Amino acid sequence: MRSFPREVLEAARMDGAKSWRILWEVMVPNLRGTIASLAILIFISTWNEYFWPLLLSRTPENSVIQIGIQMFMTSEGTMWGPLMAAATMASAPVLVIYIFLQRQVVQSFMKSGIR
Repeated sequence: MRSFPREVLEAARMDGAKSWRILWEVMVPNLRGTIASLAILIFISTWNEYFWPLLLSRTPENSVIQIGIQMFMTSEGTMWGPLMAAATMASAPVLVIYIFLQRQVVQSFMKSGIR
């Protein structure tokens, strides 16, 4: 937001816009791709969190899917079929969110390459 052109902000002020209107009608639409990219990265990092839920959950019923995936790897061997099915189910929400926000992510990368 610091690299946002000051001329655009000054032009909005000259048109009579107040701070909140400048934020919501000028800055946010121009930064939509950047905000979408940031939202995807934050969601992925919190979705893939492993150690914090491991510390807080005491029972398998209250744990997250990442801890459940680890339970398929035992000392007797690894159950590859259920492990891959669970890994696919764990990655599905991230894939769905990326598909919905893909256009904004691509626009964000294009704008950052132009500047």
